[in-house]
Amino acid sequence: MYRPNFYESTCFRCNEIVYQVDRVGPLKDFTFFHSGCFKCAVCGTKLTLKTYYNNQHWTEDKEVYCSSHVPKIGPGHLDNSSVGIRSALNVPKSNNYVNEQIRGLARNSHDNEYELLKIAPSWVSTLLIQCAAGTLGGFTTTFLTNPLDIVRARLQVEGVGTMKDIFKTLWAEEGLLGLYFKGLSARLVQSACFSFSIILGYESIKRVALAEEFKPRVRW
Repeated sequence: MYRPNFYESTCFRCNEIVYQVDRVGPLKDFTFFHSGCFKCAVCGTKLTLKTYYNNQHWTEDKEVYCSSHVPKIGPGHLDNSSVGIRSALNVPKSNNYVNEQIRGLARNSHDNEYELLKIAPSWVSTLLIQCAAGTLGGFTTTFLTNPLDIVRARLQVEGVGTMKDIFKTLWAEEGLLGLYFKGLSARLVQSACFSFSIILGYESIKRVALAEEFKPRVRW
């Protein structure tokens, strides 16, 4: 059975073989047209490669259109069936115009900030609340990772054994409470200073770098 090859493709409009000398394409999804069939599917206006349009809202539609009849979504209407648009519409709205995606040191600092914003009087500086939230988040991280810092410090001082060996030794010498509270106060002070200064500098720079139209909406 004879089958057309690339040079003898089938016209999408009339389903007849279209030879290279009379071929327009390949277009959307590797479709071809006779030059005489290359017309708007609605009004029949003859098209060229510079004047044709495809339906960008339905991937299965391989027809060609003129600029007046290409399917469009009406003004002020969102195609809610689109996965990307539907996901964007479901994102919770926020009144905070500062970039939320790269703020703070850890997720718990964001949670602390939201809780502090709920209970703080309106006259309290938002920047101060963010610094306090960052400090509290640093406290949480420091407390949870303090045993690892103790093991690391002992391993650096002694320079022998593995982390597992050092952990067993410290467990025997200090116990569970010792692993958590040994040197904790000094690390908390260090964490407080570091977190407060980082948040203060970072949030201040973001406020200064905001576009002029948004600056009145962001409280210091």
